[in-house]
Amino acid sequence: TVQEGWDWAVTASVHDQQLRTSLEWAVLRGQNDPVVVSPDGWDRTAQLSGLAQLCLDPYYRTCKGFQVLFQKEWLGFGHKCRDRTWGHKLHERSPIMMQFLDAVHQVMRKFPKAFEFNELLLIKVVAAIVDNSYSDFRFNNERERLDSLNGTAPEHGNAYGQDSRGCASASLWHILHDEATASEYHNSQYDAAAFQDPIRPPLHATIWTAY
Repeated sequence: TVQEGWDWAVTASVHDQQLRTSLEWAVLRGQNDPVVVSPDGWDRTAQLSGLAQLCLDPYYRTCKGFQVLFQKEWLGFGHKCRDRTWGHKLHERSPIMMQFLDAVHQVMRKFPKAFEFNELLLIKVVAAIVDNSYSDFRFNNERERLDSLNGTAPEHGNAYGQDSRGCASASLWHILHDEATASEYHNSQYDAAAFQDPIRPPLHATIWTAY
């Protein structure tokens, strides 16, 4: 069937192989004290370091903690969001951030009660990366991002030609603090007391069907 063919293609893809490598590395990170080093430090480093911290520290599995982790490892360390998603140079494009979210989903499937947030938040972040409408994911560094929120950044229109400069709501993360939307992304199964120790990510990835 078409679905079976699609499933096989995803399983055999480089994306799936890299996803499994990330999960395996996170397991090793929980057993040792490695130093994460790469030539740039804004792609694979953020992916592996973020995943390891998510598994080791229950704070990063809360809504606030996940926001801090994302902003610290990806945005603060200069992941080139614009170039990786909508860059004019095709060789610069890479779904590295979406691979991280897929890896988080894999861990979430194994430990559904260990996360304060639910799968809808991950899907919302993926959508925000793709539609390019939030300042969090429209720029290559913190300076450009802050300039955008202050209304002083050069225009980089999104896929729909829209510009979100100078708008306080241009940051995605307000959805976790707005009473009207926060409950939508809250995991009703969350059991903080039961998951205070590090959790071990799965070694085998499954297809993220909701994404």
